[in-house]
Amino acid sequence: MKIFFVLEHLSGRGGVESVLQTITKELEKIGHNIFIFLPDQSDQPTWEVNHNIIYYDERANSSINGIHFVTKRILGLSSLAYQLPKPDLVVGTHVPHTVLYSKMAFGHYDIPIVSWLHNPPNLFNDSHFVNYADIHWCISQGIKSILQNTIPISKIYWVGNPIEQNIPPVSIHQGSSRFIYIGRLENQQKRLDILFSALHYLKSDWLLDIYGDGPDRDKLFQLAKKLGIASKIRWNGWVDRPWESIQSASALLLTSDFEGLPMVIGESLSRGLPVISSKCPTGPEDLIQHGQNGLLFERGNVQELTAQLITFQNLTPNERLAMSENAILSVKKYNKHHVIERMLNSICPNNQEGDTI
Repeated sequence: MKIFFVLEHLSGRGGVESVLQTITKELEKIGHNIFIFLPDQSDQPTWEVNHNIIYYDERANSSINGIHFVTKRILGLSSLAYQLPKPDLVVGTHVPHTVLYSKMAFGHYDIPIVSWLHNPPNLFNDSHFVNYADIHWCISQGIKSILQNTIPISKIYWVGNPIEQNIPPVSIHQGSSRFIYIGRLENQQKRLDILFSALHYLKSDWLLDIYGDGPDRDKLFQLAKKLGIASKIRWNGWVDRPWESIQSASALLLTSDFEGLPMVIGESLSRGLPVISSKCPTGPEDLIQHGQNGLLFERGNVQELTAQLITFQNLTPNERLAMSENAILSVKKYNKHHVIERMLNSICPNNQEGDTI
């Protein structure tokens, strides 16, 4: 098949790029022709190398917005649609707008338009644009549940996200707690203020390694100083492959208010590293079985996070090792081959039952 993926502007360092690379490379391996449509070059374009990238709005004017912005995107993609061979499938991914772009540019063909969101639809002002899709790929059960409120279940398929398997595990640190945070330093979503506040209350010794950068780095650094925990935090900055730097740790920490399906949780579990995470409306509960491969707390609740951190610190060495073993086993269904199979099954004309296949 010839498959077109349509996206909005990307930073070049996010989870969307990581997932897209894995999926498209695997599709190419099994004989599909893949084209990725971006409006313009990503902020960090390294990931674009070795992909069939086509820009559809390179002369975008950042000063325009609203209907003029959307119209320009659609016209750019539409002009390419008439120059390129007919695709067999078009996937509008990343944000709801891309489903609209795809429908307007390729809707004259009798082919399926797929929506593939990487965050819950209710986070977007334009979430209704996903209704232009014929098929909906859901990376989490939470996103599936939200879509079922307005879209027939027969059009909705849980596919998950690909998680790398059979990789060297992280050694479970059995001394003082060594916690890991990997992600953007952006507090509105990631809520590192919650994390720092909870760590501040811990009596036993701990160390936090932060891998990432972002607009709130300086504010967070000042918060750490104010709470008196700055000496217990190592700011490693942006690291292209952070897991290669992590040989031993106790747990990964995630305190976000919202996520789609956080790839960093899957990356951690596949390495046998338990995760302590907030209960976002979508994502973490797909991956974490409380008490088995990690721990969950109500988002925004400093006291509950503190309690879960203490619970984790009080686990025996054997209990931590058991949690590590459970972590590796828990992500098997997210093998990239299984994800691809679920995606392709969703467009099979004989499939009538959503994600029963």
